[in-house]
Amino acid sequence: MKKYIIITIIAALFFSACNPNEELYKEHDEEIDNSYNDDIEYVFTSSDYQAASNAAMDNAVTSEDSIYAGYIKTFESFNSFYSASDYIPEILADNFLALDNNSTAQVTYNEYNENFNFDENYIGDINFHEFEEADYISLGLGDTAEEDTCFTESDSPDEYLSDFLIGLYPNSDTNTYAKIKYLYPNQETEVEDFYKYDGTIWEQVENFYIITEDDYASMGNPGPGEHNNFSDEYPAENYLIQLLNEKYPYAQDGEFKYIVYDYYSSGASVIAKRFIYNSGWVFYNPAVAVTSQFVHIGTGWIFDPTVRLFIAADDFQLIVDYVNEFIGSEYVSSYGTNEYYTGASAYYGNFDIRVAKRRDKVPQDFPETMTDEDALALVWERLYEGLQILLKLKYPDAVPNVGDFEVHYILTFDAFNDDYAHIFYNVEYKCTASGNPAIFEIVTEATVVE
Repeated sequence: MKKYIIITIIAALFFSACNPNEELYKEHDEEIDNSYNDDIEYVFTSSDYQAASNAAMDNAVTSEDSIYAGYIKTFESFNSFYSASDYIPEILADNFLALDNNSTAQVTYNEYNENFNFDENYIGDINFHEFEEADYISLGLGDTAEEDTCFTESDSPDEYLSDFLIGLYPNSDTNTYAKIKYLYPNQETEVEDFYKYDGTIWEQVENFYIITEDDYASMGNPGPGEHNNFSDEYPAENYLIQLLNEKYPYAQDGEFKYIVYDYYSSGASVIAKRFIYNSGWVFYNPAVAVTSQFVHIGTGWIFDPTVRLFIAADDFQLIVDYVNEFIGSEYVSSYGTNEYYTGASAYYGNFDIRVAKRRDKVPQDFPETMTDEDALALVWERLYEGLQILLKLKYPDAVPNVGDFEVHYILTFDAFNDDYAHIFYNVEYKCTASGNPAIFEIVTEATVVE
């Protein structure tokens, strides 16, 4: 599965940094007068995922394509078949008609968790069979007018359904599901069961609940109660949480239920979704939230994978801890919050680049025989080394490219100088190779933030 970059923006100040993919953008750029631009933050909505799913469905070629296009709507997430970078620009164009050239958007949306198991959490195209008189008779359950044609307490469905389903669906693939409706223990009581084929036998699924006609009726008419099913007009997501909270109000964290329901969209189907209790019932969502940047280049919106990071105290502490463990504890202060190898200080939230301080704290590296010019050059060399350490620690899964774009990292930090002035700098890196950790290379050395 593709990996996507989480964009961290601290303040509008740092948008002024150069755009590392500027040349690529220029291929599409047009000069537009009187354009309105802005820097916005936007969180994707259900209707946005619906629109993206429809667009992906239009682009689908194979049946597998169509399945993953539908998953965008079902799980409100993008996936390896249909990426956010391909479909978010169109949604932004529709939602923000007034925004134009040089606008930026920080968009928060969902990406599939690559470890998510669809077969265990979302089940579509479930078989459905309602027992008829001939089915009971074929099992020896009532073959005369005097006998009830149904299951009974002495002839329970558990004894018959597994073999019956093998005969009913002889060519089933592994992880095929079926909803079965039958009479039990008398002709006035209908029961529904939910079964799964594991490749050898059919077994009842654990922890399931099948939506009943009474449930649909309670949801309103007009509404799901009109035809005893959910639909595009009345989506299941709008009703099932309330239903679970009503039926299982005392559930404990970690408990789950498969909810089986009927759905109509250009045809009838049976679907099951897994819900889990986590301080309240929620759909078990396979997604992780991602925030990425998109920029308007005059002709439209495009994805910009540039990572902009303002280095904060926690980041400096990562460097301090690394130096302590892998370079030398002699460089670290007794408080453990700053070190004099790269100059990182978690306590002050900056790099200390004072040559005099280095001569005092680590004279073995900065002897009096070393000129101030050479000493300052070594200070900066190690500062850049510290930035590479930080990048490897914070972005171990970084990749060199997302689509046609190189992934660049613009790091902004505070530096404490010999004249006791605080100066903010930008340094630009790019990822040159993925791995654990990834490899980063400096692109532009420190420039003062204007």
